[in-house]
Amino acid sequence: MLHKYKFTLLKLTALLWTLFGFGLAYTSIIKDIKWIALLGLAFGLFWTFTLFKSLKFQGRNRYTCFKTLIYPPMKLKNLVAYTICVASLSMFSCKEEPKDSTTTEIEVKVVSDSIEDEILDTSDDPILLGKTKRSQLHDEPYSKWFTPTYDEYVVDTATVKVIGRKLRDAHLTIFMGSWCEDSQLQIPAMFKVLDQAGFNPNHYTLVTVSEEKDTPKGLEKGKNITFVPTVIVNMEGKEIGRIVEYPIESWEKDLEKIINGEPYKHAYEE
Repeated sequence: MLHKYKFTLLKLTALLWTLFGFGLAYTSIIKDIKWIALLGLAFGLFWTFTLFKSLKFQGRNRYTCFKTLIYPPMKLKNLVAYTICVASLSMFSCKEEPKDSTTTEIEVKVVSDSIEDEILDTSDDPILLGKTKRSQLHDEPYSKWFTPTYDEYVVDTATVKVIGRKLRDAHLTIFMGSWCEDSQLQIPAMFKVLDQAGFNPNHYTLVTVSEEKDTPKGLEKGKNITFVPTVIVNMEGKEIGRIVEYPIESWEKDLEKIINGEPYKHAYEE
């Protein structure tokens, strides 16, 4: 009688694993996870074969023969343990990998404010438009000009130490073009100066514009952006100066004059 109950339990287990195997294969096919689909199909076929094979056995011998099909001389408790282990592994295998927020950001970064139309520059690189995170400039294809220029720029540390504290009270609005050679040359150098000065990243707004110096949301309106890069220095909500296209002396010296309220004219100011 005991063997009869054990045999019934084994058949039920085999049936459940058969359904699980084919269910796993079906789900994986829908999710296009091919290797798990093949695993589930093989698993289901194995248990189907085992189940039908066991039906041929008669009497008390059925339980012993059924065990030999799985793992001789497997005991019932071993089969249960085996079942639990495989179930755990299968559950982990079927979980979808979490989405990487950084990757998602990279995928949409080239469109910033608008994802409908992708505009390419003369190097066939996507043009960044609208409010942009600095981290996007560290990624391809923009890193090919940002990183080497940033690394090569030699900061005037003496001047940076002098202006560092005052500069932290300012807010910068930075207009640049990812397509623009002047922006590619000047913006990495400017960021290196800001980094050396300990400038708070929350105190600047980076706006990337098209070749027509505009953005999908009109962020350039009222700012008189004719050339890029243009860096507007604001103090207490009021513009106190701007550096247009390139600094007159250097980023350090030009910012020092603006922050200290000294007379300063940008490259296109009469």
